[in-house]
Amino acid sequence: MVRGFLAFEEVLEGDATLRDSVVFGARLYPSREELPEYLAYRSAIERTAQRINDRFARGSSTPIELEIADDLDASLVGLSVADVILVNPLRDGMNLVAKEGPIVNQKNGVLVLSTEAGAFEQLAEESLAIEPYDVHGTAAALRRALELPASERRTRAARLSTLASVRPPTEWLTEVVASAKRGKPAGIG
Repeated sequence: MVRGFLAFEEVLEGDATLRDSVVFGARLYPSREELPEYLAYRSAIERTAQRINDRFARGSSTPIELEIADDLDASLVGLSVADVILVNPLRDGMNLVAKEGPIVNQKNGVLVLSTEAGAFEQLAEESLAIEPYDVHGTAAALRRALELPASERRTRAARLSTLASVRPPTEWLTEVVASAKRGKPAGIG
């Protein structure tokens, strides 16, 4: 998340016109809050969002709307109205978000996806690929996603929804459970 916020900050620095028209909606689930490392990272997330908000806030609007709560409805609403969906795991993870986003999105949202996501291979063709540690590359991908023509957004979104629906979550979960029982890792997709 911190790198995503830093990339968004770079986008705002580079284009003052976006400061009044773009909001980064970050919906995070609280996780492992008993571990000091997780608490420290949550604090870093909150500090970074606040610093960027302090720097770029205009009136009552803030550039980053951060919510840390177990709120599935808010997450699905956020995914459904997003112009850009950033999914940036450091290694295999967030596969359901990468797939749910394109399926529920109603605005031809562009998927900016880490090459380390397990779902990347399946969704790579229609997503904008990023390396998870590359803040500048992520900023460039976010800018590109925001600038894509409506016709390309529509085409990508339709194709992404189809690709994300090819393998239902129940099929994947059944494979994961069976693989765990055999003691072998399962493919994600």
